[in-house]
Amino acid sequence: MAKSTTRPSHAPATATIHDQQLVRGAGGELHQIAEGETPLLTTAQGGPVLVIRTH
Repeated sequence: MAKSTTRPSHAPATATIHDQQLVRGAGGELHQIAEGETPLLTTAQGGPVLVIRTH
């Protein structure tokens, strides 16, 4: 039988660590969201780091 992918009712949809507000995924994993004046993450060569989602 497949596992349920719904979040348990006791797990909050967001989490706060220091000054970062994180979004909790269906499996309980945390996702950081860059907003506002947050600078882009770049490589040592200065190119932007791309995030490819595969879900």
